[in-house]
Amino acid sequence: MNIQLDAIRPEDDCFGTVSDRQMLSFPEAVATALATAVPPGGRETVALSQSTGRVLATDVLAPSALPRFDHSAMDGYAVHCADFNGREPWMLEVVSSVAAGEVTSGQHAGFRKAVGINTGALIPDGFDAVVVQERCSQMGSGRILVTSAPREGANIRRRGEDVAADTLIASGGAEISPHHSALFAAMGIKEVSVRPRIRIAYLATGTELRRPGEPLGPAQIYDSNCFLVQSALLKHWAEVHDFGYVPDTLEAAVRLLEEVAGSFDVIISSGGMSHGPMDFMRAALKTCGARLSVLNVKMRPGKPSAFGRLSDSLFIGLPGNPMAAAVALTQLAMPAIRRTAGIMKIGNAWEVGVADFEYRKRLGLSEFVPVRFSDQSGDLFPSLELLGKGSSGSLLPLAQADGLACLGPDLEVVQHGAAIQFTRFRD
Repeated sequence: MNIQLDAIRPEDDCFGTVSDRQMLSFPEAVATALATAVPPGGRETVALSQSTGRVLATDVLAPSALPRFDHSAMDGYAVHCADFNGREPWMLEVVSSVAAGEVTSGQHAGFRKAVGINTGALIPDGFDAVVVQERCSQMGSGRILVTSAPREGANIRRRGEDVAADTLIASGGAEISPHHSALFAAMGIKEVSVRPRIRIAYLATGTELRRPGEPLGPAQIYDSNCFLVQSALLKHWAEVHDFGYVPDTLEAAVRLLEEVAGSFDVIISSGGMSHGPMDFMRAALKTCGARLSVLNVKMRPGKPSAFGRLSDSLFIGLPGNPMAAAVALTQLAMPAIRRTAGIMKIGNAWEVGVADFEYRKRLGLSEFVPVRFSDQSGDLFPSLELLGKGSSGSLLPLAQADGLACLGPDLEVVQHGAAIQFTRFRD
C-alpha cells in the first residue's frame, strides 16, 4: 500500500468536522487518522527488568564499548604469531592459564610461549591469537604441538567490534524487545526512559449485547468486539478500561461520552456509527463537541468508521459488525493508536502474493478479504487461499486466516494467479 505515513504531521490542521456524506479512500482515511493522532508527552524511568514491551522515550547511546576488552572466542591457547616461523610443527611451552573473569599476573610472552585460555577470558599482554585446543597435541611436561600457524587476531573478539562507545543502539519510539533488554544489560544499563502507558476507554453500543456467561434473551447476542479490542490491545504500552454497554438512546450515549472525554488518550466505541434509527453515536458525538475528520471510508467491510478528537482524546468509532470492526481496527485504528503511544513503527507491512482464487468485487472500493497462505517451496510469492468473502458479520474466516488481502479500488475481477497485496496479522 503506497501510503506516505512519514509525511503525516500531527500538527496538521485536519480536525475540522466532515460531512456525513463525505467518503475518503482507504489511503486517505489512514493518513487522516494518523494526522488525528497526537504523540504523547512525558516520560518515566523504569527498571530494565520491567521495560520489555514499553516504548522508549529517547534514543539510547552505548555508554561503553562492547566487548569491553579483547577476549578469547574459544577454549585454547593464547599465542604470539611471530613465533610460528620456519616449518611446522611448532612446539610451545604452556607457562600459565587464564579463565574468564581472571587477570594474569606478570609477563608471560616469550619465544614460543603459550597461555592456556578459556572462552571469554582477557587476552594476556603480548599475545595476538588463540589456537583452539582441538588443533593442539598435548606433549606432556607442559608443552603443546601446533601443526597449523594461526593468523593474527584468530579467535579473538576485539574491544568494540560489536558496539563502539557512544553508538546509537536503540531509537526513541522503539518497542523494547527481549533483544533490546539483552543488549542494554550487556552495556550495564539498569534503567530506561519510556513513554507513559496510554489509557484507552472502550464502550459498546447496543441494547441487545450480552457478555459470554450471561443469559441471552430471544433477540440478544454475545458481544465479540469487546474481546477483539481488548485482545488486540493487550500491550505493555497500553491499558484498556472497559465501560460496558451504552443502551440505544441518545441520552445514554451523551452521558458516557461526557464521562470519558479528556480523561483518556484514546476512546474506542463499537457500533452505532451507521445511519439507522437506533444509531445514536454520531449525534452524541456532535452534541459533545467532537471534531471528526473521518466518517465514511471507501472500503469493505468497515465503511462506517470514524476518527477525530473528543476533547483531548483520540476518538475511534468502529462498526458494530464483527468482521467490519476487526478490519477497521487492524487497518485503520491500530496505526493511529500506535502513533498515540509514541511508537516509531506504526504501519502494517504489505507483501505480494498470488491469488489461488477468482473473485468479483465492486469498483471504487478497497476490499479486504481473509486469506490463508502457504510458502510454496521454490516459489517467489506465497499462494493465497480465499476464506469467506469479506462479509461484515463473519467471524470464522478471520479466525482461520493468516492475514488479509487488500483488493484495490481499481480492481473489479481478481483472476486466478493474479498478483495481489496482503498483510500478515501482526500477532
